[in-house]
Amino acid sequence: MTAGGGNEEARAGQVRSVFLSYRRDDTAGTVGRVHDRLKAVLPDVSVFLDVDDIAPGRDFAEAMFRQLAQSDVVLVFIGKAWEAVRADGTRRIDDAGDHVRQEVAAALAQGHRVIPVLADRATMPGAAELPADLAGLPRLNACALRHTSFAQDLDRLFVTVFGVHEGVGPSRLKVLARAIASALAGFGSAAAALLVAAIAHRELTGNALNTSIGSAGTVALMIAAAVAGAALSRWLFRRMMKRGA
Repeated sequence: MTAGGGNEEARAGQVRSVFLSYRRDDTAGTVGRVHDRLKAVLPDVSVFLDVDDIAPGRDFAEAMFRQLAQSDVVLVFIGKAWEAVRADGTRRIDDAGDHVRQEVAAALAQGHRVIPVLADRATMPGAAELPADLAGLPRLNACALRHTSFAQDLDRLFVTVFGVHEGVGPSRLKVLARAIASALAGFGSAAAALLVAAIAHRELTGNALNTSIGSAGTVALMIAAAVAGAALSRWLFRRMMKRGA
């Protein structure tokens, strides 16, 4: 069995973008936990999750295929309800329009590194049980992700995909502390810059800044300072997470 197909850069450990393929009625909880750990441990890796990254009103299929084409690795989460058997015995995975089938089929056809993730002791369907465009999926080596050994299984998945241990990530308390510190630094810097600008204006003109620019200008300036503070806070947080400060 192989560990995935195509994309030599992804094999070399230079993973920049990960696509999470799953069925909401099957493994949404598991995928949410994996997504959160990926963002905490590897903040510089882009992680695509449909509920977070496809805005309301956007074409779901178009956004999904665009992101999939840019991904280095596709994690296919398979639970016990992945095939989605209906009450009449038919399966959603057999429908050509099923988005899960479309995601996996496109990932296989485009040569991405595809890693099946078997959640909660689910088993891999055989090739004969799958549509023709998914027949290559069972040949790929899978990772198990069980509720009873989630931390250990997730660590193995991180080593397989990224070459790092999941445990190298900071604790939630440290992440929160870094977020607070970066927010204070970012917004504090923006506020200080605004104060310096107001003092300099008064010294040069003899008038208060808000008097010179009016209420509308004052509001616009405060909004601009808030936006700048948010951007600086985000940059500082990413730097802290990257350096492990």
